[in-house]
Amino acid sequence: MPLGIEYPFKACCGAGGEYNFVSGIGCGSSGYVNGTLVKSERCSDPTLHLIWDNIHPTESFARYVAEGVLSESYLRPKFDMKGDFLRAM
Repeated sequence: MPLGIEYPFKACCGAGGEYNFVSGIGCGSSGYVNGTLVKSERCSDPTLHLIWDNIHPTESFARYVAEGVLSESYLRPKFDMKGDFLRAM
């Protein structure tokens, strides 16, 4: 996968399962799944993931998106993001 992402659909911080996500058990908390107590824990390398927890992107993924917007490569139609932004201030 591009950008060095190895786990595009697996959360970095979670409590297990195919996507490392269990509804109702947030990052850093514990809960029961099928009668077993599980703890949601952080992965060892967040840069390999797109998703931090069930809803938030990782910092590295947010950086890739920001770089794309600021370089105008993700904008359609293209416009001068830096110039328009600076003129608006």
